[in-house]
Amino acid sequence: MAATGCSLLATDRATAELIKHASNAFLATKISFINTVAAICERSGADVALVARGMGLDPRIGPQFLEAGAGYGGSCFPKDVAAFAHRSAELGVDFGILRETARVNLAARQRVLDKVRDALWHLAGKRVGVLGLAFKPDTDDLREAPAMDVVRGLLAEGAEVVAYDPVAGDQAVALVPEIKLAPEPLDAVEGAHALVVMTGWPELAELDPVVARERMAYPILVDARNALDAEAFGRAGFTVIGSAARSATPSPRPGAEPGRLLPQPGGRHRRRVGGGVAQEVVHRDMHQHRPVGEGPPVGVVGGGAGRRAHGQGVVDGAQQVAELLGGSWLGCEVRHVRYSSAPTG
Repeated sequence: MAATGCSLLATDRATAELIKHASNAFLATKISFINTVAAICERSGADVALVARGMGLDPRIGPQFLEAGAGYGGSCFPKDVAAFAHRSAELGVDFGILRETARVNLAARQRVLDKVRDALWHLAGKRVGVLGLAFKPDTDDLREAPAMDVVRGLLAEGAEVVAYDPVAGDQAVALVPEIKLAPEPLDAVEGAHALVVMTGWPELAELDPVVARERMAYPILVDARNALDAEAFGRAGFTVIGSAARSATPSPRPGAEPGRLLPQPGGRHRRRVGGGVAQEVVHRDMHQHRPVGEGPPVGVVGGGAGRRAHGQGVVDGAQQVAELLGGSWLGCEVRHVRYSSAPTG
């Protein structure tokens, strides 16, 4: 132990047991805490990655285990949180924080599934590429893996799942035979209506967004680990939905301004324009996603006291939002329509 610099603390058995349970439960609580912060960031427009970085600069907190995403898994954290809560109840102590930690962790997985569904409108008949199945990189451990719950949810709603994991694929198929394995990340991308990143494997950073965009049916990336470069994928034409860190709308045409970065609360993109919030609700032909300019026009109607739905869209601060979207949205042309009075259609 002297050679490794490890400390030695001699305790009785009861204390040693609680050190183990309390340590893992505390780290799990940090993960659930930052995932709850991420949910707040998605509604407020803040960047959870920067929030976590700022928190981590405080040496009393530190940056470890403050990465928002799909939650924790594996054999230790779920087991120790449950065991610690159970032991506390046996001793007459209501350790409600641990119940909430576990609840938030499961909710993080559901939020990933909800984001995919929101992006596609429905999952039945859709092909979804999943990158990563193990609960974390550099392991083949699928115990309590968030990816497996998301995959089961996708399959339950009628989606076809094609997944890539460099080491855990065969084990995943043994657990869920409906999974189709991809030998390489690009094979999971082929023909996909959405791509979901569930494990931050280092090799995923080598995925070429331009090539991926060419092979996909719809250019939609749901990055549950904020593992890929949102700006690069936005420039390649993707709509990127992350965990409240960065989301991007696509750059519509060669030479156009790069995709704007937009926080993503509950499936809609929001950005403050002037003194208010601009929010778009646009028509998306999800059954036949076409290249930009070939989709149906989307009317972005002027705001003000008389704003109302007209055509396929309604926006508060419409001209600014039309400019913000760069003239396109998921293959549809976006136009600002100016009216001298409130539209009646």
